[in-house]
Amino acid sequence: MTRKNWLLLAVSGRKGSVAAPIDPMRLMKTLFVFHQQLGAHLDAPDFYAFEPYRYGPFAREIYPDLDQLEYEGLIEPVANPGRTWPRYRLTALGADAASTLESNAGWMGNHLFDVRDWAMSMSFRDLLYSVYKQWPDYATNSIARV
Repeated sequence: MTRKNWLLLAVSGRKGSVAAPIDPMRLMKTLFVFHQQLGAHLDAPDFYAFEPYRYGPFAREIYPDLDQLEYEGLIEPVANPGRTWPRYRLTALGADAASTLESNAGWMGNHLFDVRDWAMSMSFRDLLYSVYKQWPDYATNSIARV
């Protein structure tokens, strides 16, 4: 699976559930934690290269991939009241594609969904704190004080 496939699954959430739209920061942290925990098992040599940035682990490549998924009609932006950035959710076409990917992802897909659920369950501050505590090297350039 490609990194873009993993990104689509991270937007989708678990099959059979209605996933809340997810913001780019939570997508970053979800994919970062997923890669940190399972990177050795991933057959995705082009997976996102995370670096320490203003809010912890950051991979620039996620943004053009989100744009491409939107262009392909697989995801759509959703207004995020009070914020300048959108959240993302699947379209009907994206749900079909994600269903196929989920079948192919096996146990790693389940793990990705567990990480997504974890990231969605907490506040921005608590999520950063948790990531910074586990991977302090990625907090070095942070402007957030948690």
